[in-house]
Amino acid sequence: MNNYFIAWQEYPRQTGFGGWFRVYTDNPEIAYNIRQRKKSSECIITGEKAYLFQIKFINKEKALNSFNTLLARYNYPKLKYNAKNEEFTSNMPPNLNPKKKERYINA
Repeated sequence: MNNYFIAWQEYPRQTGFGGWFRVYTDNPEIAYNIRQRKKSSECIITGEKAYLFQIKFINKEKALNSFNTLLARYNYPKLKYNAKNEEFTSNMPPNLNPKKKERYINA
């Protein structure tokens, strides 16, 4: 599982549409949490174990604060803005085990 969370604004530079966001994730716990919100609707994706949601917020700042709070609950890093695709991403790093100091017996 890649553990990704991608959010983007549907109409980023048009007035009157500032509150609609789409969220794409593969984490079922985050998907369950978003599904419980009143102003969210789930879109159907076939052939993948991923979830796509449409959520309405008052403005962009409220959305980003809400997403970062949700991600912090599941130990994800904060959202970063990708200007090329005009989206906010948060990828979970792979599980890296720190190198243990080895004891040398005959050193």
